[in-house]
Amino acid sequence: APRLVSKVKTPPFAYDVALHGDIAYVVCGASGVVAIDVTQRDAPRIRSTFVGRPGFRVAVFGETLVQIANQFVAGSWNGLEFIDISNPDSLASLAEYQAPATCPCGVPRGISASPDGQIFVAAEGYRSGGMWILDGSRIPVVSPDAFFTPREIRDSLDVAVADGTAFVAAGNGWRLVNISVPTDPKLMTGGQILPYGGLDLTIDNGLAYVADADAGLSIIDLADPAQPTLVGSSDYGEE
Repeated sequence: APRLVSKVKTPPFAYDVALHGDIAYVVCGASGVVAIDVTQRDAPRIRSTFVGRPGFRVAVFGETLVQIANQFVAGSWNGLEFIDISNPDSLASLAEYQAPATCPCGVPRGISASPDGQIFVAAEGYRSGGMWILDGSRIPVVSPDAFFTPREIRDSLDVAVADGTAFVAAGNGWRLVNISVPTDPKLMTGGQILPYGGLDLTIDNGLAYVADADAGLSIIDLADPAQPTLVGSSDYGEE
C-alpha cells in the first residue's frame, strides 16, 4: 500500500509539480515556484523560491521550466513564463509569452513540453479554445508554430505528448493530434473512447493515465495511437 514518506511545507497554494533530476519544482500561484531537493526522500528541503507571474501548471524541458500563468488583477494576463533552472539555488526568468490579443485561442489550462523545446498548451474556450504549439528552443525568442483550434478540441483541459502525437483531454472527449510537423498539426480519426475526455493526464511506458471526471481513473493503451484501447478503470469506492 502507498505510504507517506515525507512532506515539506510550501507557500499557498501548491497547484502542480514537475520533477527534474532530484529537484521537484512546485508551482504555488502568486507565491512563486519552489525548488525542493528530494535527494533524500525522507528529508526533502527547499533550495530556493522564485516569484514571477502567478502560475498554476508547469512542465520542464532541458534546463528550462515553463509555467502557465493567469493574472486577472491589475490587467488581465494569460500566457507562459520561462524560467532558468540550471541552478536550483537561483532560479531566473528567461522570457514570457502572451498570445496576441487578436488571437482567438482560449485560456491556457494544461501544458506539456518535449525534450527539444516544443511546447504544447491545452486551451479552453467555447468558441476559441484548442491547442497552442510553440517553439521554445531559441529562448528568449519564443515563436508560435500554430494555434490549432478545431471544434473537436475547443474545450481542452490538458495535453500530453509522445511519439509525434498529442493526446488532448477535451471537455467533449479524448482526441489525438498528429504533431509530427508542429507547424501543421492534424486531427486524427478515432480516439473518442472516454465520455468526458478527462481533466488531467500523464503518459508512462505507452499507457495514458487519465483523471476522467466522475468516471475516476482510466488507463489507456497507446500502442496504436490511432486506436487507443481502454484497458482499465477505477472508480472511487470500487472493490
